[in-house]
Amino acid sequence: MNEPLRRAVALDPTAVTCTLVSLSCTTAWTDWAQGELWLCPDGLLRKSRGWLATVAGSLGSAGRFDHKNRPTRLIGDKERTRIAAAGNRNLWIRWDQIASAKLQSGPMSHALHLRLADDRKVSLRWLRADGSTDFLRSALEEALGPRLAAG
Repeated sequence: MNEPLRRAVALDPTAVTCTLVSLSCTTAWTDWAQGELWLCPDGLLRKSRGWLATVAGSLGSAGRFDHKNRPTRLIGDKERTRIAAAGNRNLWIRWDQIASAKLQSGPMSHALHLRLADDRKVSLRWLRADGSTDFLRSALEEALGPRLAAG
């Protein structure tokens, strides 16, 4: 294990490696503030980037990333909980909270529709420019099994 990784794990032993899915993720058609969508081994994390980053991203390539070599980072339990509590557009959803899921792709965007165990519905949408959903579909199939609808 390299030294920076060893130090990060020592600081937060709950930290897991999460992979960036999108920088353009919204929580509904009416939510125009884009956010980061992270795929973690134990769930999905959505963190709002705020209006300033959304506007900057819409003016050019600001905030884009190489979706063929997706960034990863360590994120621990406390950080995920803190992010989720920081605003109503932020979400931390563990796999065991998902009753059913459907992943869709359209001409301009991808969408992940979730029905949670407490019967809430969550829709996550992001631009196709953030890349293919193949890796996400594979992770969802593994984590959710039959709870992921074919589509």
